[in-house]
Amino acid sequence: MAMNLNKKINNFFLEFSLFSIYGLISNLVSFCLYFYFVKFLNINYIFSYCVITSTIITINFFVYLKIFKTLYNPKRLTNYLITQIIFFFSHLLLIIILVEYYSLSKIYSHILSNIFLAVTIFFVYKFFVFKKKSK
Repeated sequence: MAMNLNKKINNFFLEFSLFSIYGLISNLVSFCLYFYFVKFLNINYIFSYCVITSTIITINFFVYLKIFKTLYNPKRLTNYLITQIIFFFSHLLLIIILVEYYSLSKIYSHILSNIFLAVTIFFVYKFFVFKKKSK
């Protein structure tokens, strides 16, 4: 029993570590593109966020399947899409609130909202979207 619990804990930390490392890389790429679009191309920050995030979401789906080692099925795909839509609009809303109501820069608002959502996203994916059936 204790051996099985240790294996579950180790597996959880491995998944969390992989998710965190990939999340940092993904967020860094997303942020760099956002920064480039907003600062150098002078594209509206809302439009920039939407284009970049849509691309990253698509890539993330396939990476998360590898990290959480779950097979594709319609329920998981639906859960993934629902959570992505919720996180997409939550992140966008946080950015808009920080920019428009708190006069924070477009760049810092993106960083702060990423930090706020990062841990939440892992646990939602782990326990809702990519939940493994208990044996």
